[in-house]
Amino acid sequence: MPKVAGKMLRTQMLWVGPATFLLDRPYLEHFLLCLQLPPPILLSFTFASFNPNILNSTVTGPQSHLYFRITTNSSKATCTALFDATGNPIAIIEWREQPVVEIRGILSKRRASQWLTISKNGSCRKMEALGKQFVWVPNGNLICLYDAGVNPSQLYAQVSRDSNSVTLELTTEAVRIGLLESCVVAAFLLQCGKNID
Repeated sequence: MPKVAGKMLRTQMLWVGPATFLLDRPYLEHFLLCLQLPPPILLSFTFASFNPNILNSTVTGPQSHLYFRITTNSSKATCTALFDATGNPIAIIEWREQPVVEIRGILSKRRASQWLTISKNGSCRKMEALGKQFVWVPNGNLICLYDAGVNPSQLYAQVSRDSNSVTLELTTEAVRIGLLESCVVAAFLLQCGKNID
């Protein structure tokens, strides 16, 4: 270890690409504390055109393009289907005593309460998607989706609501790894006003 005026300095090797630097540990800790990463880029998806509510609505995304259409059978509201922009069904929700949800190619048919499991203390809902665990957590006027595993502070999505619309914002990382459909269905279930437990 290097010495300064007879004292041993705590140093750490820092690997940065092809170069290795010898850094003083307090300096490194200060540097990491001061390092502020930019906030994630969020892509907005808006549930709107309520007819008369979110059970019959559309979801538009970046540049106001139509991404999804939500249709609930009008007779007894026993079934809601979500279609992509080309009219292909992506999800179906059966409004039973315990609602059932299925997302094509992502989630096999199961009770909504088993997919969006409420925590024991009622503070959040756990969600499994893409073989990973996530958690929906209320945060002021938002409901935020975080990684429930190694990096619990990583934001993937957030949902907000006003009187005429519901907004789902996803990080580019969430879209890149394939969370769009799962998050649209989860946001719908969390904001539809029906009991999913």
